[in-house]
Amino acid sequence: MTKKQSRNSPDHPRNAPGEDYTIGYGKPPKETQFKKGESGNPEGRPKGSRNKPHSDDNTLSKLILDEGDRHITIQEAGKPITLSTMKTVIRSLYVGAAKGDVRAQKVLLDAYSRAEKVAFTEKVEFFEAATNYKAYWEPIIDRSLRTGEPSEDPPVHPSDIVLDYREGDVLIRELSSEDEGFRKYLSRRLRQLAREAKNLRRTAEKTDDHFKALRLSDEADEVSAIHRSLLEKFKNSHYLKCEEVLSAIA
Repeated sequence: MTKKQSRNSPDHPRNAPGEDYTIGYGKPPKETQFKKGESGNPEGRPKGSRNKPHSDDNTLSKLILDEGDRHITIQEAGKPITLSTMKTVIRSLYVGAAKGDVRAQKVLLDAYSRAEKVAFTEKVEFFEAATNYKAYWEPIIDRSLRTGEPSEDPPVHPSDIVLDYREGDVLIRELSSEDEGFRKYLSRRLRQLAREAKNLRRTAEKTDDHFKALRLSDEADEVSAIHRSLLEKFKNSHYLKCEEVLSAIA
């Protein structure tokens, strides 16, 4: 009876004589191994080839989303109502849970807990983003109104963003087109007054006529007083056409 040679035996034909290297799992013959510095695929990937899309997965996902958004009509309290399929499923879960279905109760409690955490995280992130937005734009606009220097208009005026620090809520106030137009007019007027006062003081500093310089300085002080008064009323008026603001720019 012939005794079978072990693959680890030095006499095995797959093991090169005189070499301390055992061929086996994860150790192919050296002549078939990739050589250092050479690619295993020298011709490279064919030009224009792409990863094969998972068409089956994409199709199934699209079908699930489409069906979840599809509206159907159901009866509730004897009256027909139209809901999306997903809302109908969730509502049926709530109904079952309210009637004592333990499985529906567990599914809803788990889902509600996850949804609550997501909603809380989004609320905190939105409040933080609104806070940073106001902190960025308020000094830019305030400096422009005080100095008369131009500035770009923000997508949403920071004064229209109201932060409720107690509840962590963000309210974005919507102005009528009339109030929005009035705010832009007041902003232009404030910048104009700031530039006017600055130009009067600059002219007063350059003139050699002492009495003319005094007169120009007095005019600059008057314009600056109007500017400060209007700016204060402008901030506290919520940009509505209140009598105080109208009288200040008359």
